[in-house]
Amino acid sequence: MRIVVLVAVVAGAVAGVEVVVGVASQYAPGVMRRVGETRQGGAVACPLPRDLPVVDGFVAVRDCGRIGEVWSVRPVGGDWPWERFLVADCAGDEATWRWMAEGNIVLEVVRGRNNEFRD
Repeated sequence: MRIVVLVAVVAGAVAGVEVVVGVASQYAPGVMRRVGETRQGGAVACPLPRDLPVVDGFVAVRDCGRIGEVWSVRPVGGDWPWERFLVADCAGDEATWRWMAEGNIVLEVVRGRNNEFRD
């Protein structure tokens, strides 16, 4: 399923805000759980801490340098509330990066309950 989203990226306290409009794709079932557990294991280039911030879910984005950031996300149009998502994965290869860029996919999303990697 594709939805159009407005994504505001807030790095740090309010160091800067980058507003990006694009498409959100749903993350494949089972993948985010494996990725999150691997990144929390620490034996990767872009690890995640064991203690995660309180968020509404997790996203994968094109830029691996964004892993660990918390993004505020909401659909474009209407009066949707902003939700917080942890960047937990990225386009790990050129083909995935190109697929995301060509489709204007700014994130792949999975909702998480109780800060667990659920999908």
